[in-house]
Amino acid sequence: GSFGITDPEFGKDMGFYAFDLPFYRMLLTLLMVAFFLALLANLVGHYIFGGLRLTGGDGMLSRPARIQLVAIVGVLVLLKAVAYWMDRYELLSHTRAGKPFTGAGYTDINAVLPAKMIMLAIAVICAIAVFSALVLKDLRIPAIGLVLLLVSSLVIGAGWPMIVEQFS
Repeated sequence: GSFGITDPEFGKDMGFYAFDLPFYRMLLTLLMVAFFLALLANLVGHYIFGGLRLTGGDGMLSRPARIQLVAIVGVLVLLKAVAYWMDRYELLSHTRAGKPFTGAGYTDINAVLPAKMIMLAIAVICAIAVFSALVLKDLRIPAIGLVLLLVSSLVIGAGWPMIVEQFS
């Protein structure tokens, strides 16, 4: 439903935050959990049936196992990019620690929001790097992409807003 009031930051009706956003977050969470469980089940299944070997020098991962596992990890990274997109909207309704009010403050708008957009771009680039392993037989590029996503989430997603909060 529509409340007839739009927020000044994103121009969305307040009904979006009350009805649509919680549903989309629930759907995204279910998809992420389903794909994570599928990844675990595929790892176990490929290990049991020999597609994944933990010992030996050559060919630790068979071609079908590599394709399936890379596709699942790539979708997980894309889902994380969607989560960064949705996190922008939740800035307007959540209370962070040490903030005396609910809603977006200076740090949220000037540090957290740009950080979420940068993290979204990095997640899309990392998803492309992960999906490149479908064509290339080298798993180093996806591994570097996933490490980049992890490090950038710590530096950009957590460190930068903390610095802005302390000094601005």
